[in-house]
Amino acid sequence: VRISLRKVNLGNIEEEIPHFLSFGEKKLVTLATVLSYDPEILVLDEPSSNLDPRNRTNFIKLIQEMDKTIIIATHDLDLAYEFSDRCIILNQGEVVFDGDSKKILNDRDFLMNNGLDLPLCLRKSI
Repeated sequence: VRISLRKVNLGNIEEEIPHFLSFGEKKLVTLATVLSYDPEILVLDEPSSNLDPRNRTNFIKLIQEMDKTIIIATHDLDLAYEFSDRCIILNQGEVVFDGDSKKILNDRDFLMNNGLDLPLCLRKSI
């Protein structure tokens, strides 16, 4: 567990009382706990929510370095763009796309027709 805590940059909180951890820190502790089991497949639900920018960046680097199958459910299209090879998009519970992430996440019309917008990293500055 100590090794996993260091992987998520929380090696210094082993003695902390969980009640006093931020929500983002609790999320990272949960991830460290799961990683300590060395699972073959990780299933993550909104893993980047409530993480500050530094921890979000560290989290993305960490999962990119893993040699595992990782399934992520997220509304964070920047995370999907940065991390995923394959994207499945649902609209009203129906699969409306299953394929290459970079291709679909660059398609503004498709995204807008399905209640989404371009990832922030792809929007042009005004």
